Amino acid sequence: MTVSTEVDREEYTGNGVTTDFDYRFRVFTEDQLSVSVVDLSENISNLTLNTDYSVTGAGLRSGGKVKLASPLAAGWKINIERDLPLTQETDVRNQGNFFPEVHEDAWDKLTMLIQQTWSFASLALRKPNWLAKFYDAQGNRISNLGDPVANQDAATKRYVDSEIADAEAGAADALARERAERIASDIDIRTETGVALGKTVRFPYAQPILTGDTANKVFVTDSQGLVKLVNLDDTTRTDLAADLASRGNPGGAGLIGHKGTTLAEILNLISSVTAEPITDAGMYCAWPQGKVFSHKNKAYCLYNVGDTHSNASLSVYQQFTEDGSEWSRPAPRLSNSDATTWPQGVSAWGAGSDGANIWMAARFRRVSDESQSKCVLYKSTNDGSTYTPVLDPVPLYDSTGKAPVLMHSFAVLPNGNIAFGYHFYDGEVGIVQFNPNNLASMTKSVIFTAAEMNNTPMLVEPTMQVYGSRVVGFLRTQSNATRSAVMWYSDDSCQTFQIREIDGVPNQSPVSITSYNGKTYVFYCGRYRDGNTNSARTNSPVLTMRVGNDDDALNLLWENFVEIPIAAVPSIYNDVGASATGVQDVCVRGTKLVVCLSMNVGSNVDQSDVCSVTIDLGEPRQNKFFLSEGAFKKPRATDYPSNYRFGSVNIVGLGNTSATLRMNGQVIVQDLTDAVRFGSTVAGGSKSHVWNNGPAPAYIDVAASSTNVSISAYSGYARLRAGRGPEGYASIELNRDTKAVTISNPNNVGGFGLTTEGYIALSCNWQHPMVLDGGSGGKIYLWVSGTNNIMKHSMTPPTSDNDGEFLVPNKTTTVAGLGTGTDTARYAYATNGRKAGEGAGAGTGTPVYWDGSVWRVYRDDSIVAA
Repeated sequence: MTVSTEVDREEYTGNGVTTDFDYRFRVFTEDQLSVSVVDLSENISNLTLNTDYSVTGAGLRSGGKVKLASPLAAGWKINIERDLPLTQETDVRNQGNFFPEVHEDAWDKLTMLIQQTWSFASLALRKPNWLAKFYDAQGNRISNLGDPVANQDAATKRYVDSEIADAEAGAADALARERAERIASDIDIRTETGVALGKTVRFPYAQPILTGDTANKVFVTDSQGLVKLVNLDDTTRTDLAADLASRGNPGGAGLIGHKGTTLAEILNLISSVTAEPITDAGMYCAWPQGKVFSHKNKAYCLYNVGDTHSNASLSVYQQFTEDGSEWSRPAPRLSNSDATTWPQGVSAWGAGSDGANIWMAARFRRVSDESQSKCVLYKSTNDGSTYTPVLDPVPLYDSTGKAPVLMHSFAVLPNGNIAFGYHFYDGEVGIVQFNPNNLASMTKSVIFTAAEMNNTPMLVEPTMQVYGSRVVGFLRTQSNATRSAVMWYSDDSCQTFQIREIDGVPNQSPVSITSYNGKTYVFYCGRYRDGNTNSARTNSPVLTMRVGNDDDALNLLWENFVEIPIAAVPSIYNDVGASATGVQDVCVRGTKLVVCLSMNVGSNVDQSDVCSVTIDLGEPRQNKFFLSEGAFKKPRATDYPSNYRFGSVNIVGLGNTSATLRMNGQVIVQDLTDAVRFGSTVAGGSKSHVWNNGPAPAYIDVAASSTNVSISAYSGYARLRAGRGPEGYASIELNRDTKAVTISNPNNVGGFGLTTEGYIALSCNWQHPMVLDGGSGGKIYLWVSGTNNIMKHSMTPPTSDNDGEFLVPNKTTTVAGLGTGTDTARYAYATNGRKAGEGAGAGTGTPVYWDGSVWRVYRDDSIVAA
């Protein structure tokens, strides 16, 4: 035989299960295999034959198997190689017998030794070619290398680290010496210029360059030490008073400073502010944050609606506006269809437009933020009319396999991907992005790791705004005492982030951002009145706007943003939760900023409504730049855009509450989705009503109507049915077109009634027989058998079609007189026919039927005999 393969070793990776590994080369004996394994830390161990493993197939040219005593751990590798002794054991005697196999085995061993030697040589550090001037380590480390001596010696990591440390120490010494020399030089310069500086007026603060007319003005400094020019007036200051009273533009407002700007600039910035409640449900309508966006010339607002903020009825609603004032009616867009799995409902936390489609990230919640909820990505291709799940669930999980607490806000990144912020309950927070054409292509980028947040969700709910190739955003803080809110930017489509902490943002307030006409607008709203969580509340939280240039946002210059209070937000509940007050978001619609936020309207956290604040950045009108709580309570339409309180009135169901019209607490009309309920009852049934669907049984109260009651159907049928469902209840149906009358119930759908021809029709088979009740327990059951349309009867309820007896046979005769042919009776009574068990000539009579060929006994289908 030959050595037909160069293979002399095998290598496999363990999976924690497999114990048998093939080798595809020949060895003469089991001990000519060398088996070793390497663990995940690259520790190599040689295994022992018959202890750690056994061998099959020794001597076979096709090889065999190495069987480990225990499975190879997942990720570990095993090496199986031939290891022949370097001997020649074939003894060829002079004039002895010539056995080809013996000689060939010797040659095979020599070939195997050559292969073995070549394998060992391949492990050496080698040049790839005689012409090469280098050695190729093929990506492997070189271990146990000595420290370099000559200039061209290889260097170890320890040696390089030591040299770098020495260089850094030397550089630090040199810098210290240079610094000392420069300080000494600066002291000399100060000494030389001190006399000259003493003759000048100096300020401890950098001063802006003064511009404009300086005639008849004097220099003064404000409380910040900044120089200002004011009118010169020796005695009465009347000139300054006149300037302050000026009604020109900017007039006196231009002389009054406020937080780095003037009152005139603030008034010009906010030219018109209006407030508009967009829900009026008296229940829980809240959380527009992360879901206010512009799409095809409309501003959209999505928010969450439910009986409470954390029960199974929680669902997602949508409204939109064209002008920032008049809103469409609330429209349900996503509901919880599995209250058992998701007992705290479904809610949306991030939504936005890519120009053509609307994307929404929703959360189906179990019990709490740390429970195993799921996130689902939805897409609407019809401007928000319907939302279709396109990624369910979103495969985004923390180290314990839990989905994000929220997928928050939305942006289309410079690379074309769609992005949402996210944060986990373990504290990790970042941005997740998807290729909109291949949603399976998902990339997660971390802003802060769980370890950096001490495994607590402290910085959460990222928001984003795209400026060309740079993305700017914020992180909400749960507690300024632990970590301040964060402002960040990214220049690589949210792969890496530059961050800074910012001040002035209240605890637990999301930070919303948008840009318009070169300015960046940032909004937040305090969770608690006056920021105090303990004392009695006397003032409302304030919706606050900060304004800066886009360049300030791009460079994270938070200190350049001017803070402007916009509106006092109602918060009747003493300890206002974040889900009831604030939690705002903003978008640009035309020349307007549309801000949607929540306001608490009741005595608990689960009574809240959504409202909008619209800021018109068009032609300045310099009025109404701060709103009181009353601005949120203006009367408004009940439907959009044409139905108002006078004339046609629409009452719309919201959340888990049906649209209902009541009088003195009594239901007059109520929408039950698949039916309309008219009327109501009170305790004891003291009032009568025309229609009523409760308490059971449902009824028509004739006394409340007239002496004669008619139910008419002008097409189709009129049906009187017990129960609201279309099937499964007893009913009487009168068909207008066929004139048929049918009485039925779930156990007999055909029932009985009058046919179109006026016949009395009964649906009678053995399952639903006609019962004749003679009283005192005596009953006869009649039905038509499914076999040959035979009329049958029984004294007990039938259990199959074979029960009972013929009601009336066609004829009675002997077996011989039955006859044959199609004109013969279909069934009869053979007076001398044999029943089961009766011998020949002893027949006492039995019912029979004609099957088309022969007469058969009805009981057992045997051919009748006398």
